Amino acid sequence: MELRVLSVAQGLAAFSPSVIQELLGYPQWSWRACILSSTGSNTSPGRVVQAEPITRVGSTLSPGWPGGLSGATVIDSLDTLYLMELKEEFQEAQAWVEESFHLNVSGEASLFEVNIRYIGGLLSAYYLTGEELSSSRSLGPFLSLHDPCSCTKGQTLTPGPAALGAVEQLQETLPSACCLESDSATHNHWHSAVFRIKAVKLGEKLLPAFNTPTGIPKSVVNFKSGSWGWTTAGSSSVLAEFGSLHLEFLHLTELSGNQVFAEKASVRNIRQVLRKIEKPFGLYPNFLSPVSGNWVQHHVSVGGLGDSFYEYLIKSWLMSAKTDMEAKNMYYEALESKHQVNESAWARALRAAEVAASREAAAMNYLSKLEASWEAWLNCPGSPREGPRAALTLGAGWARSKFLALKTDLVALNLSALRPCVQHAEKLPGPRAARTGYAQEPGRAQSGPQSPAQAIETYLLNVSPGGLTYIAEWRGGILDHKMGHLACFSGGMIALGAEDAKEEKRAHYRELAAQITKTCHESYARSDTKLGPEAFWFNSGREAVATQLSESYYILRPEVVESYMYLWRQTHDPIYREWGWEVVMALETHCRTEAGFSGIQDVYSSLPNHDNKQQSFFLAETLKYLYLLFSEDDVLSLEDWVFNTEAHPLPINHSDSSGRAWPRH
Repeated sequence: MELRVLSVAQGLAAFSPSVIQELLGYPQWSWRACILSSTGSNTSPGRVVQAEPITRVGSTLSPGWPGGLSGATVIDSLDTLYLMELKEEFQEAQAWVEESFHLNVSGEASLFEVNIRYIGGLLSAYYLTGEELSSSRSLGPFLSLHDPCSCTKGQTLTPGPAALGAVEQLQETLPSACCLESDSATHNHWHSAVFRIKAVKLGEKLLPAFNTPTGIPKSVVNFKSGSWGWTTAGSSSVLAEFGSLHLEFLHLTELSGNQVFAEKASVRNIRQVLRKIEKPFGLYPNFLSPVSGNWVQHHVSVGGLGDSFYEYLIKSWLMSAKTDMEAKNMYYEALESKHQVNESAWARALRAAEVAASREAAAMNYLSKLEASWEAWLNCPGSPREGPRAALTLGAGWARSKFLALKTDLVALNLSALRPCVQHAEKLPGPRAARTGYAQEPGRAQSGPQSPAQAIETYLLNVSPGGLTYIAEWRGGILDHKMGHLACFSGGMIALGAEDAKEEKRAHYRELAAQITKTCHESYARSDTKLGPEAFWFNSGREAVATQLSESYYILRPEVVESYMYLWRQTHDPIYREWGWEVVMALETHCRTEAGFSGIQDVYSSLPNHDNKQQSFFLAETLKYLYLLFSEDDVLSLEDWVFNTEAHPLPINHSDSSGRAWPRH
């Protein structure tokens, strides 16, 4: 497969050719961090799970998710090195995968992290570097036709008995070890096959995680025993984790011929469970019990814990060449509001206040309607005299000074118990959701079940007094008016999905994507370093800034530049390249060290301290998205590729008459 990579000489519209030249050097510098760290720790580069560019001593201890697997940085960086034509670095990484990446490990691994980093990285390396020797898409015929060591040095491969029954055997019988002088094209095919075989074998090692009463996988699997456990929230599975398997596991089925990946571990079972389960206000909470199939907590976020579930819905639709209608419908229902349930005026007011967020004028409108039933409220046993105002306070999660004294009034409020006291309030006209977009009137409710995950726009989307659009977090009916860095991917996601929305909503979604991306840019622009914090808030007159030191760090995250890339590809508005270049300059100024790049502890300090960590996703995602932002649109065209949540490109299924699914090129 031929990938066109811009040369420095070609340049970029409105930008100096030095942009690409600068970016081409960044992966080399980051790869150097891995090499120097391995030297300092007296180990191989592949053993470095996380580079430490300050001390130059790579971390080989598990950060809690690889399960004994090594080489996270190596495998995460394969496609970035290949894309940027950094041949020496790519060949070094490839050789390590062939010779030293062993799967016979016995630790506890995160299903999510192993899938998106290791399997995603191996799959993308496979698709980028070569095609099959065999015309069949399954592994069986390919493995039975070729024995990698049935040749002598200097000869090409010839058919022989299968020698690849176990992937560990492959470590000792690669053509790189016994047929180094064979035909180069055949040799390259063998390199590609290594990535494919190890991806499938690693996928098989994750399957025990799905052995639950519901089929919803656990978060952790033990590679030795096949036993399982959880990574967070006690005995819960996490929405973003079990909802982010579809892309990789469908490719594992495609490449292996084994339907278990698609059936047991992906589409059919997980979506079936999610369709049946009741969802509060149509929202998908972040934690679900894989034993009972019930939600464990009513915490909803489009950022951490929930993010890639929504991302994989729209990308599953795109990867299927727009045939996966279920994924499409679930995604758009997650953004829109189609049905509402009948509720008392008080319940409607709470939801309306959440929608209005900190928009005081709209809040006072709701307040006037509530006060029309003041007597009924006062006659309810145990109700606070300032009930309506307190209800608004709690519902909106405000911290405005005029409401602070009332917040404690409603801590123990049981809305259901108070409902009979205000039945006459049902006759009041329902408050209109005071915001732009497509939210309907809660007061004109329809009975019946709610649509799946309907409430992102209706319940989570807000506009600050300063005009910044953001997606809040929802905790059991209370909004946290903050947005995590992880949630900043949503601008790109919404832009990506705008084209296939209903015609009357396409412009709306494009504008929404632009507004969310602008807000995330503001979180960068309002810091001293011009890098964004881990989370930023909208309260007490402060907007798009972190309010405590524990949220002020930057760990080389990619989500903001990811959205810049998608918005650039869609609009070609030069502002996104300008914002991207600001990030490049900030990385150069504050994160580059003598041996790689490091995160920083406080983005609001003009002289920030480094955290001595170069995360593997910096190579996999941040640098790749920056490079694509300044490349032409046909470099990993969005018509032919989708990116998993670790930015590993996977081909769209452009099937021809033979059923093959190669990308167009």
